[in-house]
Amino acid sequence: METLSFTLGVLAVIDLLIVAGTFLVLKTLNITRKQAENTQRELETEVERLRRDINDIQVELFTQITNVENNVVRHTDSRVDKLESKVYKDFDLSRTQGKNY
Repeated sequence: METLSFTLGVLAVIDLLIVAGTFLVLKTLNITRKQAENTQRELETEVERLRRDINDIQVELFTQITNVENNVVRHTDSRVDKLESKVYKDFDLSRTQGKNY
């Protein structure tokens, strides 16, 4: 009878340890799942922020390229106008061909 009581006591303690271990494993698993969900949410937020940043940079670069292009065209046009004016002035001063036509 003593052996049976001792064995049942040991089995009861083992059962309690198994239940407690299972509870700890499930609790740890639940905490890990919540941390994974939080990490995924943070990652999605950062990816969205990076997309917005890249889009903003793209718009800014396009604006800067357009401004540089306009400045180059304006500068080139000004230089061509000055050259044209100089050529016409020099051409008319020489009067070799200008007014004969």
